[in-house]
Amino acid sequence: TNEQLSHPLRIDNISTAWGKFYKSKKFSEITFKDKSEIYSEDLYFNIRCFLKAQNSEYFTEVNYIYFKGNSASIVHTYDPKMLDEYKNLYKIMKDFIVLNNLNGQFKHALNNRIVINELSILRNVSISKLSFLNKRKIMKKIMKDRIYKIAYQNFDIDKLPFYYRSFYLGCKFKMTTYVLLILHIGERLKTRIKQ
Repeated sequence: TNEQLSHPLRIDNISTAWGKFYKSKKFSEITFKDKSEIYSEDLYFNIRCFLKAQNSEYFTEVNYIYFKGNSASIVHTYDPKMLDEYKNLYKIMKDFIVLNNLNGQFKHALNNRIVINELSILRNVSISKLSFLNKRKIMKKIMKDRIYKIAYQNFDIDKLPFYYRSFYLGCKFKMTTYVLLILHIGERLKTRIKQ
């Protein structure tokens, strides 16, 4: 929904499996898809669990701390197949929405996710050890992908905070160098803030 857009990077906050407790008896037949098939296998796992759950509870206490600083983790490693893996996830999610006769709100949320996740995909290229020209070439190809042409038609960019709006407008209009520079500056700032 458009409420997600006021804090776009929080879109994945509840999609992880590590941040939840599951009744194994209830969900034992739901398995994870292979990471080589789809990106964010946790998300698809959780969607199936939430649809099957009769109830759920949200706990505000912190019971687990996940350290994201591991530079060898998949979030910090260049993955040239990331867009294809995300597109596989989106296709599975679209099929799931249709199969389970879910309403338009789910389609809208998926469309928002497609656009918001473009940041992760482009960031993955920007942190790679590729040359600037190769990064630009790959990012331009990603931005020109048909999935984004369609997704931006149904995306309310005005609901984003200014700094995200400027980034996603750059993506929408395929301003590759601009987007690459924003990502580069963002990584520098993030590193300095952590110090």
